[in-house]
Amino acid sequence: MTEPTTSTAPTDPFSMTAEQAAAQLTAMTSAQSSAGIVDAPKTPEEAGQKLEQLWNDPAWRNRFEAGHSATRQEFEDLLSVRRQSATVEEIAAGRAFAPLFETVGPGELSTADKISAADQLSEFGIPPEGIKHVIGALQPGAKSPFTEADVEWARSNKERLMQTQEWVDRLLKGDYAARHALIGLSAIIAAGAAE
Repeated sequence: MTEPTTSTAPTDPFSMTAEQAAAQLTAMTSAQSSAGIVDAPKTPEEAGQKLEQLWNDPAWRNRFEAGHSATRQEFEDLLSVRRQSATVEEIAAGRAFAPLFETVGPGELSTADKISAADQLSEFGIPPEGIKHVIGALQPGAKSPFTEADVEWARSNKERLMQTQEWVDRLLKGDYAARHALIGLSAIIAAGAAE
């Protein structure tokens, strides 16, 4: 006697009972989870994974590029969750996204400004840890990682270099090391000393 075979053809969902439909949905959700597919991302990392997953789906990307409103809304919703991670660490590491619109308070830098500053500091060779210190220190209410001695050292070195004609000439010619030194010293001075 032969065992009955299970059909691999899709079942019409309208012919299922409520219990069958629930079981089918549970099985599909379980299959998605085990495949690493993120359904409703709650963290910035999950949103990033979901954005990458969707962008790699040609049908989804075609709908997005064609301006399909639901697809664009899904993108904006995911991007909104992803943007929650615009921490100083992520900005310094170059992994942050600037929001389309942002309201900042007096004395605050927008996320786009912080990302731009981090990019420029990175171009000058400032490592991510240094960028993190500089941007973090510029946040309202943040405590500077620098001491008064650090700031005084930066001021005196910047003043000495600016009075050295050979160094100024190198700076004006775009010398990488001279620009790096000026940016680094200026960043310490701008951050100020911890109180």
